[in-house]
Amino acid sequence: MTARRRLAAVLAVAFLGLPVPGTAQQDDAFAQRIDVPLQGFPSCCPRPDWWDAVGEVPRVHSMEGFLQVWQDRSLSAEQRAKALFQAIEDHQQTDHDITAAAVTYFYSVARSYPHIRALTEFGVGRYLDYDQPLDGYSGKSGDRSAGMARNLARIYISDGEPELAVPLLRHILGPRRDEVNDHMLEFAALYLGQALGRLGRNAEAVEVLLAAKRDFEGDWEARLDDQLAETRRAMGPGYYLHDTRVSGPALLAFLALIAAVGVFWRRRPRLR
Repeated sequence: MTARRRLAAVLAVAFLGLPVPGTAQQDDAFAQRIDVPLQGFPSCCPRPDWWDAVGEVPRVHSMEGFLQVWQDRSLSAEQRAKALFQAIEDHQQTDHDITAAAVTYFYSVARSYPHIRALTEFGVGRYLDYDQPLDGYSGKSGDRSAGMARNLARIYISDGEPELAVPLLRHILGPRRDEVNDHMLEFAALYLGQALGRLGRNAEAVEVLLAAKRDFEGDWEARLDDQLAETRRAMGPGYYLHDTRVSGPALLAFLALIAAVGVFWRRRPRLR
């Protein structure tokens, strides 16, 4: 923790009653506790109820075939979902590239599938540190893992368990950061800010969101700003103790004003 943050923490406790932010060491230790259940397939994930009604769909035999199916706009969402699920069934023991892609994309077209959490946990449990092949792909090797982790984090937050999303997203923003493109990193930071906010850890959320705006050149800055605004409303004046865009002199002047108001309030004439 920098001297400025340490000063801000002390004054936050003294004048605003805010909690002291966690240390980097605590964050690192917390990020190691990634507890994604190792789901077995297909026992975790029965076929969707609409399986037979959809009829025959193209079968995937290669990544080229996978992309053809995914980009085939003549297929309905359910047909595309069935083709992806079928690809997982066919290749989950033999082809990691097809399986990882199918799990990630399935979330996009079949989010209402009753076992979507178990299916996504199956994917993340196996592919959190998976390296995506870069032949014909302009991104980075960790993008597929980041996409699955983002999907699972959204599920955890939606299910009211944001504490499960935090270490998962910190893993993407930490150990895998150099292997993930900025677009995905901004997305991970956005959901990490949401999860931390749901846990009442707003000061940490501010630091994560501001770091993402500063460090990444993605497409989600407006969404990051919206999340910062929500966090600012939750924190009140204490937000500005953690907004690193506030200059040192301005921060000290703000804190001095708060201190002066406190002194004046204590010394004001009392009515007898």
